[in-house]
Amino acid sequence: MINSNTYAKSFVDAYFKASTPKERSGLMDRFVELIKENRAVSLVPSILISIEREVTERQQRTTTKVEVARDIQEKAFKNFGEIKISQNSEVIGGFIVRGGGQLIDASVRGSLNRLHQIMIKE
Repeated sequence: MINSNTYAKSFVDAYFKASTPKERSGLMDRFVELIKENRAVSLVPSILISIEREVTERQQRTTTKVEVARDIQEKAFKNFGEIKISQNSEVIGGFIVRGGGQLIDASVRGSLNRLHQIMIKE
């Protein structure tokens, strides 16, 4: 028997690959039919929880967070994929990008901190 995590992962994989609302709607219909055919209706509550967890994990992996000193147009960061831009008064100038488990600190404060660390070591 297939467990709820396997159903959830398979569904989310297919959902993110579907490129149109019509494809996603058809996917939903097929998914419901599959659950009925496999007599897995009792797993639906845990499948929904697993789907929510899987989607949250994927969004955290794919969403890039950008902190900027002042308002900026999102198209400046179009190569980063899905982005969330926020103003941060502690960013003096430049920007800080967090995404995909990486941090890019291109802020003035970050540069000054790195310079300070180099000077302390010498």
